[in-house]
Amino acid sequence: MLFNPFLIDFFSLARGYGLSLGFMMMSLFFLLKRNLHYLSYSLLITDFICTMAFAFAALFANISTIAYFIALLIIFIFQYLFLVIRKPIKSFLPHFMFAGITLMTFVPIYFVAERFLLLNVKNELYFGEMTLTGTINSLLKQSIYFSHPPSWILMVMRYTLMICLASGIVWIIFKNDFSVNFLKMTILIVVVLTGLFLSHYLFNSKYPSGRAALFLIPVYGFFIFYFSSQIIQSIDLKRQPFISVLLCFPVTLPLLLHFIISLNLLKTHNWYFDAHTKDVMKIVEKYAHNSDRNLSISNHWLFEPSINYYISSRKMKVNPTNRSGVDRSTDFVYEFDENISLENFKPLIKFPDIGTTLLIKEKHP
Repeated sequence: MLFNPFLIDFFSLARGYGLSLGFMMMSLFFLLKRNLHYLSYSLLITDFICTMAFAFAALFANISTIAYFIALLIIFIFQYLFLVIRKPIKSFLPHFMFAGITLMTFVPIYFVAERFLLLNVKNELYFGEMTLTGTINSLLKQSIYFSHPPSWILMVMRYTLMICLASGIVWIIFKNDFSVNFLKMTILIVVVLTGLFLSHYLFNSKYPSGRAALFLIPVYGFFIFYFSSQIIQSIDLKRQPFISVLLCFPVTLPLLLHFIISLNLLKTHNWYFDAHTKDVMKIVEKYAHNSDRNLSISNHWLFEPSINYYISSRKMKVNPTNRSGVDRSTDFVYEFDENISLENFKPLIKFPDIGTTLLIKEKHP
């Protein structure tokens, strides 16, 4: 989990994905802090409230975590039913409290469903994959970051993840191993995947892709951790240290090396093209400061949001830009090198790492 550079990216970006992942980890803490055999109704209800509260915060930050939110709800409902069967009580107060909290969790589910229906009507649900395999591939490709391994490596990684999940389910069934956290994480993954599958076939929605599926990485990471723990604990004590190294070393070392190679302080994977937008706007700002009029800039459409952010936040004497592309009448042009072929403009600065150039009109006052 911690060696995935694609996941770490989102803790340095002003996006909802990092917030969502942080809140999701807090909800997982309360899900996993106790076993299935709760000592009291009050403890279960407390954990239920805390888990769903942080899961709601994760959902509020990233609507894609709706399947995760519903999966948690299902797990706690089954835990409560298990407690009712195992430890029946005469008082109806805990039952009313649990039912009331459960009904409250349907409020965000309702609003998310309403939002999805609205997006569907407006044809805005175009981002995603047509298969679950596509979701896995998108996460693997993004996690590879800026590396370009042979295609067979991605295939091996994909099948390894699928085999691990299938093996975990088989382990639980045939070994009768109902170890709490391992069982919870297995159920969580199965319910989430089932929810995505049903949503696709019932509502024609697409499977999450790339950053929208980011929440699956820590969930699967916990599953792998607890599955490995179960394998190690089932082995003779004298061989446990050797098996521990055997299980962890082949996975941890490549992830660590990949993380070290991927380290950089300039760009992220999804928005690599914005690595130097701030530098560009600082240069433009200097020219604007010495000008007696508002200057103008045109650009590739990808740069529009960030350029306008800096124009607004720094209160520059620069007119807002748009997504119409290069305009020869503007004072500056910021474009990818492959698209630049302009007369009466000269380059101010080039950025070879992302292949962009800032140009200024030669007859600038």
